[in-house]
Amino acid sequence: MNELNLTKKEISRLEKKFQEFQRTREELYIFLVSYISDYQKFRASSGKRRYLRKKYALKNPKINYLFNSGDGFYWSVRNIAIVLGRARSSITRLFNKMESSEVWQKKLAALHKTVSSESGFLIDVYHQDIFDLILDYYEEDYLRRFSQPRRFGVNPAPNINDLHKFWSYLRGYQAIQKSIQAPKKLQVRPSGRRRFKIFEAIKKFFWG
Repeated sequence: MNELNLTKKEISRLEKKFQEFQRTREELYIFLVSYISDYQKFRASSGKRRYLRKKYALKNPKINYLFNSGDGFYWSVRNIAIVLGRARSSITRLFNKMESSEVWQKKLAALHKTVSSESGFLIDVYHQDIFDLILDYYEEDYLRRFSQPRRFGVNPAPNINDLHKFWSYLRGYQAIQKSIQAPKKLQVRPSGRRRFKIFEAIKKFFWG
């Protein structure tokens, strides 16, 4: 990576931020696998809600109905906001930003459906891959802001292409490390305290 025009300090900052993104992805994955598995346990809506609210009472996310379309579960804007610890209006603004870009608009549209809710109203829902897409967007936004000219300091801002190359290198390196490590049993059904820590970690990442 010597051909990249990045300082040691910039590389250190990028590596630290990359690890933050990766930890957040893992925490989200653990929660989603656990919650969806629990969601599928009951057919009766009332029993399902009571079970989920009791099990997740430490944080009590109050996630409502999920839509199963065969290719995965679809989440409403309200549910997405609850999982990420954001206001619904914040997620709406984020999606509006995505839709203003041709590239991100296509990615968002590929995960979107309009369905009828339990009460008969049409609502917008998004495939469970929406959480990865949101993190992809935040990663891209972080690199864009990282490449902006510095108000103070001697060193010029790094080139956005160099940032993307180094970010891709980090992703590739991590994938190699995971492939050569001994496989570990993933805990997809965390305890109550673990669920609380997962939510706190997600909120800390998105709220700062």
